[in-house]
Amino acid sequence: MKAILNEASQIEKYFDDNELFDDTYLYRIYYDKKTEKKEISIVVGYRYYYEGYKIGDKIGDREFMFRFKGISKYKNGIASDAKRIFAGVAYEGDGVSTKYIDANKSKNIIQTYGWHITDIVIENANNGKISIAFEANGLLEIVSEEIEVGDYKETIGKVEPWVDDDEVAFILPFSGTPYPKEWVEWLNNAGEKKVVWRIYGSKEGNIDEVTYPNYTGWFLQKKDRINKNDYGIFIEELKVGDDNFLHIKMSVKDKELDKMFAKLLRVFGKMSPVKVISGNCEFNAAQWLEYLDTGRLPEC
Repeated sequence: MKAILNEASQIEKYFDDNELFDDTYLYRIYYDKKTEKKEISIVVGYRYYYEGYKIGDKIGDREFMFRFKGISKYKNGIASDAKRIFAGVAYEGDGVSTKYIDANKSKNIIQTYGWHITDIVIENANNGKISIAFEANGLLEIVSEEIEVGDYKETIGKVEPWVDDDEVAFILPFSGTPYPKEWVEWLNNAGEKKVVWRIYGSKEGNIDEVTYPNYTGWFLQKKDRINKNDYGIFIEELKVGDDNFLHIKMSVKDKELDKMFAKLLRVFGKMSPVKVISGNCEFNAAQWLEYLDTGRLPEC
């Protein structure tokens, strides 16, 4: 059902009622070439989790279109990022059609985005107009006489398995916490030389200074990158749990260390029996090594 909003309080209520202040993304900006931006449509949206975040749980991808009419100010400082959303295609029709066409043949202008909206400011402007600003990797500002809104469009799906290749946790039967020097030796044996321990932003630390047995908060880094990056491979968690298993969680904070991180993930994958947790997936040792080799996820 369409509605015309011409007061800041009305728009704020619409955003509140539809949870648009929480975790929303800018998808598309659309206008007909003939209107010369006197009318602009913006499509924003988010993912709604009906049940939870487990694999197979029901989700809805919701899209909301706002049609701004009587525009007196339009300033877009957000870089279009077509590779993130709908690369190489445009929408023909009213801006929310599912008919994909070649962008160069469209009678409309469609700019595609994929940025997270971090702030929304809605105000009454001069002469009875409305000002709305979206912060999403840049600032989008529009002042208009009114905004037309309608019911959201929703595409139902399910939570798919995914792996975070930058953050992985391992759970192992406890037989002693590995010494810091063992990590360096593992990486040396995998071909990574001159690996050192450090805390955030520091110079190379003396390995004897690493706070054994709990060195949560320390980083592994290559010696030649100490002055180029403040981080490294971060030990987010290192503890013996109530289950009497060793829990290790690590993440890579320096993208130049991706290959070194991958080698470390393989080292732990060979420590069978081990449970590996990344994203929303769990692996045993064999499944994890297969994933590292092929990218194949286990059946969940």
